[in-house]
Amino acid sequence: EVACPTAADLAGAYAKILDASGTNLLDIDIEHDVQIDKVIDALGQVQRDRKTDVTLTLPVDLAGLGPGQLNLVKRAAATNLAIRVNIMNMNFEASGDRGKALVRAARAMLAQIRKVYPNATTAEQNRMLSITLMIGRNDTGEITRAADVQTVLDFAKANGVGRVGFWSLGRDRGTCPGQVEAQPDCSGIAQTDYQFTKMFASFTGPAPD
Repeated sequence: EVACPTAADLAGAYAKILDASGTNLLDIDIEHDVQIDKVIDALGQVQRDRKTDVTLTLPVDLAGLGPGQLNLVKRAAATNLAIRVNIMNMNFEASGDRGKALVRAARAMLAQIRKVYPNATTAEQNRMLSITLMIGRNDTGEITRAADVQTVLDFAKANGVGRVGFWSLGRDRGTCPGQVEAQPDCSGIAQTDYQFTKMFASFTGPAPD
């Protein structure tokens, strides 16, 4: 997104990624400032050419997306780029029940989606939302436990959210309980191996219309 000088160059890079990986699902993780028009126009080119399933992975907090990330979604809507918004529901401080805070952030994102896509049905708006959690100890010190995950899964199932996921399969191990910093190969909390994977497996996606 930064190195490619034009939308056409970026679209070509995206196409190479799809060809190399053998998929037609493109998930763009944007955690820094980018040229919004270039990114959205490139994604539009790829989607028109290949009917690619496009997801924007964006950081949130209790208020939802920040202005820069929200402008990406608005630009996608203005150009008829079909997207799903995958919120990185992690790495923010909130007092009280962690699971309820994670749901609060998801609800804030849904409220933003409803404003950007006022003509979509509630079910369509809900399917546009994807939620990714960081299990165990987050990068900024917060801890997401199994009970918190269950709260989010219950919300996702009840509201027909499009997708749920977590970071990451490699961290879904209880071999480093009590770690004060997030680790790449364990969750940092007491758990059974692949406990969270089994929990997320219960989510089968929204019911079809």
